[in-house]
Amino acid sequence: MGSIGAKAEIDFGHFTNIVNDQPRHSERQYRGVDPTNKEALWDVPVASVADVDNAVEAASRAFASWSTLPGPLPMDGPWARSIP
Repeated sequence: MGSIGAKAEIDFGHFTNIVNDQPRHSERQYRGVDPTNKEALWDVPVASVADVDNAVEAASRAFASWSTLPGPLPMDGPWARSIP
């Protein structure tokens, strides 16, 4: 367990977009930036128009069965109201 206030060191390695359980590789990359200090982070792939279209199609096909799964607890209990 880390100490409070310690900066986490995470090796994110290589990112790949996943569409319909399949990796989608991209020639274009975008360098992530930490908005708190403008530090360069890691490269992430830029999805193509076809990747986005395929992701929307896959999500549309999955919606009927996915939407019947139980969702998260409602955010109206006493524990939820205690969250600032």
